[in-house]
Amino acid sequence: MKFLLKYLFLLLVFVPTIAFTQGRKEKKSRKPKQENAQPAANNRAESESKLGAHRKHHLDIQDKATRKRMKRNERNRRRANKGRTLPFWKRWFRKKH
Repeated sequence: MKFLLKYLFLLLVFVPTIAFTQGRKEKKSRKPKQENAQPAANNRAESESKLGAHRKHHLDIQDKATRKRMKRNERNRRRANKGRTLPFWKRWFRKKH
């Protein structure tokens, strides 16, 4: 009986690890990553400029009172957040560089 329990335990422990392992992946060279890094920087700069243009357009279509209210709220938001730390869940789960 003990032999059967030991055999069953070993079977349950090792079978799932053997059945679900993934094969080795081929190592890729660093060259393609370096080649792709430059277009990513260009795309980021392009998207930043589009975002800036969008923000400027958004401000331009507002009336004067709304623009003043938006500026006041932005100043208050910056003042209130000055010196405030990130929440613990963002600090715990951010990527380490």
